Amino acid sequence: MRLALALGRSDVDGMLVELTAEQMLEWMAFDAVEPIGGQRIDVAAAMVGKTMAEIFGAGKNLRLKDFMPQFGVLLDGEVKARPLVEIAAKLTSVFGPPTKRE
Repeated sequence: MRLALALGRSDVDGMLVELTAEQMLEWMAFDAVEPIGGQRIDVAAAMVGKTMAEIFGAGKNLRLKDFMPQFGVLLDGEVKARPLVEIAAKLTSVFGPPTKRE
């Protein structure tokens, strides 16, 4: 699916029929080196967030995965969205409560 999106294709099945085995292996090798889609951007943003939290005194025991977006978590075999309350609580614990801007 990520490859189809990156190539601007809406018909995944059609794309797979058109790809040769050699082309698919080339794309898989490319994806191993340079991930297709937004994964690399998520990691870069998480690294910036973790660094900022450490700079502003949130401690040194932070993990990169704490700053990675989780679009769904698997609970009891069912994918459920991560509650916004949980995300807000994590951000507040790292950066403190929000301040009002005027």
